[in-house]
Amino acid sequence: MTPTIVHVRSARSRRAFLNLPRRIYGRGDAWIEPLRLELAQRLDPEKNAFFRQSDAVLFLATHGRTVVGRISAQIDRLAHPGDAPGEGNFGFYEAIDDRSVGAALFGAAEAWLRERRAKKMVGPYNFRLEDPAPGFLREGFHLRPMFMMPYSKPYYLDHARQAGLTETMRLNSYSVTSEFPLPAWIVERVAQARRVPGLVVRPIDLAKLSEEAEIIRQIFNEALKNNWGFVPFTEKQVRAMARDLRRIADPRIILIAEVDRRPVGVVINLPNYNDILHDCRGRLFPKGLYRILFRKSDIQSMRGYAFAVLPEYQSQGIGVLLIAESWERCPAAGYRSGEITWVLGDNTGMNSLAEGFGGKAEKQYAIYNKTL
Repeated sequence: MTPTIVHVRSARSRRAFLNLPRRIYGRGDAWIEPLRLELAQRLDPEKNAFFRQSDAVLFLATHGRTVVGRISAQIDRLAHPGDAPGEGNFGFYEAIDDRSVGAALFGAAEAWLRERRAKKMVGPYNFRLEDPAPGFLREGFHLRPMFMMPYSKPYYLDHARQAGLTETMRLNSYSVTSEFPLPAWIVERVAQARRVPGLVVRPIDLAKLSEEAEIIRQIFNEALKNNWGFVPFTEKQVRAMARDLRRIADPRIILIAEVDRRPVGVVINLPNYNDILHDCRGRLFPKGLYRILFRKSDIQSMRGYAFAVLPEYQSQGIGVLLIAESWERCPAAGYRSGEITWVLGDNTGMNSLAEGFGGKAEKQYAIYNKTL
């Protein structure tokens, strides 16, 4: 049966978009439903500032009255201004195991981006690369995802290839445990960094979160400007980052390195809330909110979320020191294991560093693109 593609324009169709994954994933899957309240707000044009600075559309694929797939198409006008943007994106992809559904969904996204003269289609992004759950899972389907990391069906890779998309980047996630003894070369690099004059490593100060978020923005924008896919953070995004961090952060495991009081590096680790939310079906009520408020101590794993050091300090071992400090502080904060997530496949230095900390590359994700 050829599916019908419909635009999501009403609250009812947005609910159908939101509800579809429950039909896709069964009890045998490791999928953990994201918090529905957060996702509903992200999909709502009245509540998500992304819609005010970008062009975006949501599509559903249906067989009669049954929803069988979904996809978004979007152009971030801040990152890709002009009448002929260099890049458009797709995201939020979910579909039944039917190639015709995949072809219809990717075809709809591609046609929409072509109409807006985008030169290529890249994704999946939900909506930006830095938003939760970028990429299709390509290895590790038997493992639960970390908090804000994607989980997807193996056949999504086939759907993408059948639609003419090719893999453009792999993202690695390394599982780690605090019991792993650090090798001599890491110990030596940490000792080298500790000899840098004026170096201090401190936890983030939640009482000054707006100022701390601006520090993080400046470090990221300078340190990551040449990284694949990176788009500089704006001040508006930083305010949103501060709001989100205030809700979910553990300040003991977000560290900033300073040299003579100048911030030069940052590592952001987050509690893996999926430890306590995995059976809540994406709902805050009744169990989810109670667990977030009163059972944070039950979270025993963390996610290595982001990491950056200013270029002029990268050769002095400060990056290794930041991760090593996380390593030392996490057990005291109750975290026994975790993942170093989202390591670009072509970043040999960071992949080697993750392996040096005992990381096992158990999960891998893929970003796809297509020239339009």
